[in-house]
Amino acid sequence: MNDSSLPLLCRSPPRPNESLPSLLIRLSKENGYHSPMMVVRICRERLTCQDSVTRPTRCQTYEALAELLRIGAEELYAASIHRFASTVVPPPFRPRSTTLPAGQTVPVLGNNFLREHTWPESDAQFCPLCLRESAYHRVHWMPLAVSVCLTHRCLLIRGCPQCQEKLKIDDILEAQCSNCGLDLAKAPTVDVSADETGLLGQIMIQSWLGTCLPTKAKRDCSLPDQPPPVLYRLLDGLRKAIMGVRRCWDYLYEPPGCVSSRLFPCTSKGDITPAKSYILYTTACKGIANWPHGFHDFLDAYKLRDEPTEEGHVYNDLGYLYISWLEKAWRHSAFQFVQDAFDRYLLAHYPVTSSRLRRAQASPILGSGFSP
Repeated sequence: MNDSSLPLLCRSPPRPNESLPSLLIRLSKENGYHSPMMVVRICRERLTCQDSVTRPTRCQTYEALAELLRIGAEELYAASIHRFASTVVPPPFRPRSTTLPAGQTVPVLGNNFLREHTWPESDAQFCPLCLRESAYHRVHWMPLAVSVCLTHRCLLIRGCPQCQEKLKIDDILEAQCSNCGLDLAKAPTVDVSADETGLLGQIMIQSWLGTCLPTKAKRDCSLPDQPPPVLYRLLDGLRKAIMGVRRCWDYLYEPPGCVSSRLFPCTSKGDITPAKSYILYTTACKGIANWPHGFHDFLDAYKLRDEPTEEGHVYNDLGYLYISWLEKAWRHSAFQFVQDAFDRYLLAHYPVTSSRLRRAQASPILGSGFSP
């Protein structure tokens, strides 16, 4: 008899916050299959559609998984990477959607957003202290913006700290690097419990993603009154602008203690370690706190990155942030509050240049400050 035709003799529910890939690999092991992907294969053989079993986007896949595992489709969706789609996909984009067997329509992430905002199953992050408690992969370790375990208040680790090889989710379940044999549960951690600013940023981000309870912002950290997808997109634009800095920037957040503040160069997703992600997103958080003053301070500082030009032209001063984000990605009506804040900044800092910008013709704020 073909192994893949055998039923699952051992079934168990997802562990707290367990990711769907972790659940499927764990059940393969608990059922004694030689291949850790056997449950995935069994499910795939039951499908008549093309779909990823570990990142399912079709109703039929959820139905097959629910029947095979005897776990509700809603619970399986909550364990999947797609649970973050409602936050990660911003206006004007509309997330793809699928319908679960019970009729509930849920958003799913397209490949572009998966590549941009999440770590693949072959390049996993982990918290050693979580693995000491129970060795499995947590779903909230998958987003790029998440760099801290809020339970243990330490930085996550991406890749094996001994041999630097990427870790697969199977490695996380074994709590052992398959390349060098390192016990991942014994890997040293970087404690960030004393860093109130960095932790607040991570709590904010993870609350938007729905993996922790939201916290009330301090009075001096007031955020724009906007929904999570808009704030997440705003933060992500600032993060990408920071990555464009070539060598140095005094505005960059300096974590206390033993978190390395070395960041640049950091030009691609592959360069981003948990420590770098922590610095990038905490620095970006400074740009949306105490709105709009924090945003204006960010713009002031951004003009002084690397070797600032003496021309004082907005295109040169703000470069990528202006051209790609303010003039393009944040042009949707959902980001009008950003455009208004920026127009006030232009009016205060670029009285001559702003009068020549095309945006001045359409902006009531800019138009009120200039003669035709």
